[in-house]
Amino acid sequence: MRHSVEMAKDSSSLPKNSRLGSALMSLALAALIGVVFLSVLGVGSATASPDLILPGIDLWMTTAGGTAYWDFADVPLPADFFGPGSDPFDGIIALRGVPLPNLGGPSLFPADTVVERLEPVPDLPVGSSDTISIEIRALRLTSINPIVVTYNGGQSPELWDVESVALSSIYSQMVGAMNIRQDCVAGGTFSATLPVQPKFVFVRQSDASRVTGDDPMLSRTFTVLNGRWVHTPTAAFSVTSVLPGAVTDGNLDGVPDLPLPGTSDSFAAGLWPMPCNPSGPSPMQWMRMTPLTATRAAQGVIIAHGLPFADADLDWMPNIADNCPIDANSLQVDSDDNGFGNACQSDNYLPLVLRDSG
Repeated sequence: MRHSVEMAKDSSSLPKNSRLGSALMSLALAALIGVVFLSVLGVGSATASPDLILPGIDLWMTTAGGTAYWDFADVPLPADFFGPGSDPFDGIIALRGVPLPNLGGPSLFPADTVVERLEPVPDLPVGSSDTISIEIRALRLTSINPIVVTYNGGQSPELWDVESVALSSIYSQMVGAMNIRQDCVAGGTFSATLPVQPKFVFVRQSDASRVTGDDPMLSRTFTVLNGRWVHTPTAAFSVTSVLPGAVTDGNLDGVPDLPLPGTSDSFAAGLWPMPCNPSGPSPMQWMRMTPLTATRAAQGVIIAHGLPFADADLDWMPNIADNCPIDANSLQVDSDDNGFGNACQSDNYLPLVLRDSG
């Protein structure tokens, strides 16, 4: 497995995630009430239906509640990867997103993942679909907790952080596919396959030594089933949109990437039109996590947006996207895919939604 080692000049390490304290609960609840108030006011509109979905980028944020991980059980990091005598590593790394750097043009903040739709989608009658090509253009994740590296058969344990999971600096990204279905006037569903060729940068906590793994054996193909999209996101969600020309560093090699196309005015993935009315407008929208799954890997993402982070049940899923904001359910399990988390299915509970004034 191709990797490189670098000794750092200082012993700095990654900052650790910390849970919101109970003292912040009142602030989180206040934010929740504020969003409900916006819902009553009916900010924004979700009913526009343009004729054409132009090519563009989709911006995603990776949640920190354990919905994103990488399991090395099938392709362990080999012996001596972390240094002479280090044991093979076959553990699981829990990941969270880090906003991509802005190196020119419009800012992508707070997105940590950029996927480009490479082709237009023509005007789709309700009930029809079209398949287009997609490609991942940028990625920036980091570990939630350190991993333990041992030597010579389980001895001399060391703590290492995953400083970053980014796109490969050596190998090209493969093109995937996305099937977009117009299920209703306001939007519909999509499915996708997205190949990802990653690069891992590990940092030893004791001395900030770095080891990089950049190998084709680490590649995964992620799948989305029954994702949701709308033509026009309601304004109260503050969805991140950018004009063409944003420059970032998707493989974190210090070299600016080529400028990105902009987001599309007629396609926003990760939002649900509710109800999905095939003959008229949908008066509501929900923001929900979109799970990307692969063999021994996953990435739970929500659409990038500019709303303040508020998390009343302290499960690292923001209230605005939580399918059960009153009960902690960090994995957002929703067995029947109805937008309500399993944790709330037995409750007399109305979901947090944004309503139009009409």
